[in-house]
Amino acid sequence: MSPSKSISVAGVDGWKANWIAILLVDGAFSEAVVVRDLARFTHDFAELVIIGIDIPIGLPQSGVRACDALARTFIRPLSSSVFSAPPPDVMAQLDYTTANALSKEQHGRGISKQAYGLKPKIDAVALLGDSRFREVHPEVSFRALSEQPLEANKKSWRGQAHRRRLLEGAGIFLPDDPGDVGRAPADDILDAAIAAWTAHRIATGKAECLPADPAPGEAVIWY
Repeated sequence: MSPSKSISVAGVDGWKANWIAILLVDGAFSEAVVVRDLARFTHDFAELVIIGIDIPIGLPQSGVRACDALARTFIRPLSSSVFSAPPPDVMAQLDYTTANALSKEQHGRGISKQAYGLKPKIDAVALLGDSRFREVHPEVSFRALSEQPLEANKKSWRGQAHRRRLLEGAGIFLPDDPGDVGRAPADDILDAAIAAWTAHRIATGKAECLPADPAPGEAVIWY
């Protein structure tokens, strides 16, 4: 009998103008990579079956995506870490001031600079159109892994220590020195790792999503 094929996945999180990728093979840490070109990354790592990424995939024409609203409820009391993905007409504006004004005028609410700042990364993922990409939100995934609400912010000492213990409990042991990736903030590395955990769950048929029963084409957040 031939051995079963290994399952390779990645979790990707934004870091400045770049990305951080944590790769897992059969659910265990394999490699940490700084990604400067997302298209090159997907080409070089063609063996990846799922890539969990912390970026909106599918923007709302108006209003708030159901997955964003459900995610805020799911991760209470840390709901503020989920922002609402802006509509395409807002993100198409050339500067934040114009985008914020249009959002208020056309959609009844402004957008944060953080949300608008994701425009290049949202565009990069959409342009690739790679079906291996699945939207995740790290705090949603950590909440699912913990099976109870997380109290400490991910940037705090307690929050990072807790999240690393959760990953280790799931068999994901991050090296103390992950090479070039080690220059990134700890919370970004942890976010990429938990995105990889979700990617492995998707690849093995164990993942769930918000909303649980999405309409065809509706944006979802996997965990």
